[in-house]
Amino acid sequence: MKTQDIQALAAHAAKNIKSEHDLNEFKQLLTKMTLEAALNTELDEHLGYDNVNIIEYYQDTHPNIISSITR
Repeated sequence: MKTQDIQALAAHAAKNIKSEHDLNEFKQLLTKMTLEAALNTELDEHLGYDNVNIIEYYQDTHPNIISSITR
């Protein structure tokens, strides 16, 4: 992400931050989103595939494994 993009995001977020409580909530949300994105990327790299892709693969090739409804 470019510095200008980060500054624009911060300026937009700052318009809605009115108190210390708002700032803490924003900081917690930003930290949570950043950590989740980093951990998901690390997991995808470790496993060698995206979790969503493997679920779609099994639904296409083995429809009765995921669903309890048999055909």
